[in-house]
Amino acid sequence: MKIKILLITLILISCQTKGKKEPIEIKQSEKKVEQKVEQKVEKPTELINNGEYFKVKLFHPETELEFDSIVSKEFLKDDLFTLLEFNYPKFESKLIDNKSIELINGNTKIVIKTTEFQPNKRELKFDSSGKFLEKIDGKDIYGTDGNIPRKEISEFYLIVNDKRIEIPKKHYNDLFEPTIECLNDNDDLYCYTICYLNEKGEIILTMQNSDGAGSYMVIFIFDKKYEIKERIIGYQF
Repeated sequence: MKIKILLITLILISCQTKGKKEPIEIKQSEKKVEQKVEQKVEKPTELINNGEYFKVKLFHPETELEFDSIVSKEFLKDDLFTLLEFNYPKFESKLIDNKSIELINGNTKIVIKTTEFQPNKRELKFDSSGKFLEKIDGKDIYGTDGNIPRKEISEFYLIVNDKRIEIPKKHYNDLFEPTIECLNDNDDLYCYTICYLNEKGEIILTMQNSDGAGSYMVIFIFDKKYEIKERIIGYQF
């Protein structure tokens, strides 16, 4: 009789022990699942809120096809040469003369003026041979392939509701051979400097500069306060 009571007691203790472990294991697994779900939700939400994606028209060099797509900022940095244009409303482009351009949208205007490069006002650094220009004012340069630039941007500013907003020179004093030019392509005016307004109210300005081995594209992204929050540069060739 005593042996039977002892066996029943041991069975009850074993059942109680198993019952305690099971809910603990379930709770731990639930926490792991919750953490994974939170990670999946936070990542894309953060990217979208930071304006990482853009509507663009791309050119596929292998198939020579044009197609619309949505790409990330990282894609633009890596594959900028495939970009044809952004799929957003464009500003009106107006040439002031062969050295200046205005890009206009309602009460917002962007003005870019150029001038001849003035080497006596800049610090030039050449390679050991003294023939290949490497840096200007200690910065890498865009628009030339080791030659002294011929043109540079002299003024870059916005006018919003008659208020002038200067763009700091650090954003453009390394950009040379600006192409201030517009062409009539099938009765449509095509300019090498184009401005867009995206759905978030941000301004996107693109410039295709130089016409030789130093050809490059630069993209300026302005936030709603008309400050440059990003500059993307890539060589097209």
